[in-house]
Amino acid sequence: MRFCKFIKNKHGNLYKRKNLILYNIKNNIPNPLLDNNSVIFYKFSQKNSNICENFFKISLKSKINNCFSYLLNLKNLIQWNYFIYQILENSNKEMFILHLYLNLKNYHIIELLLPMTIVCYEKNKFIEFQNIEKFGMPICGRLYFTKQNKNTNIHIYIKYPLPYYFEEMKISAEHFALIIHEMLEKNIYKLIEILEKKNNI
Repeated sequence: MRFCKFIKNKHGNLYKRKNLILYNIKNNIPNPLLDNNSVIFYKFSQKNSNICENFFKISLKSKINNCFSYLLNLKNLIQWNYFIYQILENSNKEMFILHLYLNLKNYHIIELLLPMTIVCYEKNKFIEFQNIEKFGMPICGRLYFTKQNKNTNIHIYIKYPLPYYFEEMKISAEHFALIIHEMLEKNIYKLIEILEKKNNI
């Protein structure tokens, strides 16, 4: 069943359905629900050689506690990731479902479901997240925080399989990871802006 079938979208509103809470995006992204066609991924490559990885290191003028607290709350992902259309949160706040539309250059608009749970963390040191559900895109990652004088360094690592759609197109995991890296860079700049503003409040 398509994820978008059981949710009505009205920007700026919050909806509850059963044990889920919907947080709508405020970004103006291409919306396949309106007038665009998308490719929705259900299958991913099973080959070890088709594992994609992305790594970022950012240094910003913000207190480490502010950075950690902000990133520990997965609802905040919607504030700095423009490709997130909406986020569903279960009532016990242990699992979030990210509904993504990726508008990649030279490809169809890509639709993804990304269940995400924080599986482990230590305050002001690290956060580990993973898809522990049996649906959606498999993914895991880690955020690691260090202090450098008055600055905070954040190391971001993400690991995920190549979508089968791209495997059929003979696109390598390295090439797909590079596409995602370039897309995520824009979001990282937004994250830095948000966290540095919080430091001045």
